[in-house]
Amino acid sequence: GLLYIYTQDKIADPLAQLVSIDVSGPSPVFTTIITEAELLPHLDSVAPYVLNLPVANDGSIFLQEFINQGPPTQDDIVRIIPGSPATLTNVRSIIGISGVGIDESSQELVIAQVNDFFAPSNDLVSVPFAGGPDTVVASNAAITAVTGGPEAGLGTAIAVTSAGNYVTFDEDFYDGSDQILQITPGGAVSILIDKATLFGGSNGGINSLVIDDNDTIFMFDRFAPFANREVYVFENLGAGARHDFTDDSINAAVTLITGVSNSFDAAWNGMAVHTEADKVTLFVTDYMEFNIVSLTFNAPLNSASDWDGYR
Repeated sequence: GLLYIYTQDKIADPLAQLVSIDVSGPSPVFTTIITEAELLPHLDSVAPYVLNLPVANDGSIFLQEFINQGPPTQDDIVRIIPGSPATLTNVRSIIGISGVGIDESSQELVIAQVNDFFAPSNDLVSVPFAGGPDTVVASNAAITAVTGGPEAGLGTAIAVTSAGNYVTFDEDFYDGSDQILQITPGGAVSILIDKATLFGGSNGGINSLVIDDNDTIFMFDRFAPFANREVYVFENLGAGARHDFTDDSINAAVTLITGVSNSFDAAWNGMAVHTEADKVTLFVTDYMEFNIVSLTFNAPLNSASDWDGYR
């Protein structure tokens, strides 16, 4: 029932911190988990840029740090166990990490490993929660054999389906595919949602992707056709209905609720979904407005009307 965010005004921000947000009451309650000063001794970088914060059922937070400047350098994943003080352990240090997910059944992290961001070659690997040697789930060759491109660019955090398969976005900029891939723990790669279904043939770029308990996929397109930014919702892992929510409709809803004009621009890396018996709530980072926006839908989601409004 907690959201976790890494607040950061700039790269190398001395005021940056990892906080939890209890959103169960009428007003959010913030708690500092660690500060950047406490994080830095566990990183190879002195200027961390945090992409993903997957949280395991045991309460462990896996902070994925990414270096986006200069030549390829070491990226890190730090396991954080909240407490007084929190326990921090570096469980992964490697050149190029574009996304991290959690496989609770195997107690492993699932990592999209990018060897070179300028001539990318991606492997999907798994690593035990406590750290250790890699297991290659799907090699770059296995991925490109299915996508048809010379290179694969896996560009989002790894989401896990109810069947235990891994889902991520394959980036158009690298190989021209622009599609959602599904990869089984055994390494079988398939195209879950193709480019035509995603963008109608136009180029786009998915920044964030999550899956709820009912295998509904939520994703944010940062370069939707006609320059709109959109939240896409695909029922039944893309086999069911699709619902689109533009930045204009989100802005109108937020403005109506808050009374303050909103200009939703970019859901950068942060997205989370919470499933309850009567509703599904999507939490999206409004990167340019410095807000976290929640979009709440009726549940069970079995008709178009269930997707009509926000609360």
